[in-house]
Amino acid sequence: MGIATSPLWVSLEHAAWDAFEDVFLLIAIRQNVSEMKLLAKHTSSLENGICAAEESQRLAQSASRLKSRFLENMSHEIRTPLNSILGFTDLILKDRNQVVSGEHKDYLLTVRNSGNHLMSLINDILDLSRIESGQLTLNVSDCSPVQVIAETISLMRVRALEKGITPNFRCDGPIPASIKTDSHRLKQLLINLIGNSIKCTGQGSVLVVAILDDTNEEPQFVIEVRDTGVGIPEDKLEVIFEAFVQADSSVTRKHGGTGLGLAISRRIATALGGGLSAHSVVGRGSTFVVRVATGNLTNVRLLKAPLQSVHACLEISTVATSDLQGKRVLVVDDGDINRKLIRVVLERAGACVQTAENGEIAIARMELQEFDAVLMDMQMQVLDGDEATRRLRKSGCNLPIFALTANAMMGDKEKCLAVGCSGYIAKPVYVDAMLKSLADALDPNRAESQSSRTQSHLFSISNSESVPLSCL
Repeated sequence: MGIATSPLWVSLEHAAWDAFEDVFLLIAIRQNVSEMKLLAKHTSSLENGICAAEESQRLAQSASRLKSRFLENMSHEIRTPLNSILGFTDLILKDRNQVVSGEHKDYLLTVRNSGNHLMSLINDILDLSRIESGQLTLNVSDCSPVQVIAETISLMRVRALEKGITPNFRCDGPIPASIKTDSHRLKQLLINLIGNSIKCTGQGSVLVVAILDDTNEEPQFVIEVRDTGVGIPEDKLEVIFEAFVQADSSVTRKHGGTGLGLAISRRIATALGGGLSAHSVVGRGSTFVVRVATGNLTNVRLLKAPLQSVHACLEISTVATSDLQGKRVLVVDDGDINRKLIRVVLERAGACVQTAENGEIAIARMELQEFDAVLMDMQMQVLDGDEATRRLRKSGCNLPIFALTANAMMGDKEKCLAVGCSGYIAKPVYVDAMLKSLADALDPNRAESQSSRTQSHLFSISNSESVPLSCL
């Protein structure tokens, strides 16, 4: 027997069920959408993670390849000069009775040149490391750009003449007597560029051209280094400015080098407010263009034809033994070999030498004996050179005290001078430069006389003339 139900209640029941189903569906849809979003985010995150992992792996592989290439380059560059140093030293020691006079000199020159190459390599690596880590410091001051060029060319003179090429120097148009820049870094840049041009030029010439570009609001000093060497393919003109990269691997085998010089030079030029670029024709030569900021030139004198105040004939003079004759010098160094080397050099220059192993012994020696000068190592056991120099200055010592140190990074010289040192001599020691510094400190009149002689070596050139390097 059925139960009669009001049609109204049936309708309400159906409506309620429809509403319930709609709400349920809406809730289910929202939950599904939320879950789909989470799934999409998770999937995206996984994909990003996979991409990031792949990118990290790619970077790691790239870094590994760069590290391997770096080690290969360094192994080759270090072992090659070491082979010469050890090999020729063994020849001199073991077969000295069979080595004639001319061979003996040639072997020793090879050893010295190989040592200089190693020193240059170390300096380049340290410079690149500082630059890449953002630690390149600049000491900007007024300097004569033409003098910097002339001094640089003078340094490269022997290398150029050995290859029989004809380097020249020319100024196109008026040149500022001074600009505001870091002369040390500018010279380092030019040494790299001129050295490369000399190295890659078998015959012909290397021309250095100085130009003032004042067409823009901020003027720039432009230096072009032009050579008639092997040239560089067009597709390699940018690659050569990367570290450890050269346009042609045969260049490394024939001329040596790590490929660091141009990378460092471009970074220096950028730091000096300019840049470095190159253009070249294979078989005809290359031109490297350096631009550096000049600073305000409002009150700066422009050197016109004939160009004046260009220092030339800047030669490193060998100090005669009489320059230190009878001078009493105290050498303070904790290295036995260093003390031995410096002592022999100074004694052959006529000096009377005493040595000390650390700053404490040095101070005790100076209380018992009188000296004319002190060569002070900065890093030593017991009492280092910094503290020893401070104590000596506080006690009233006014003798010339030269820092003799392997701390040769940018700023190390200023630190040594700040503690009271009179001068700074970096290791490895260049004998002639050390003897000259000592002789000048012990005889101020001699230093003034040499300065006057240097000033007398000024020459004049017109804007259209080229000055042979043999004159510089």
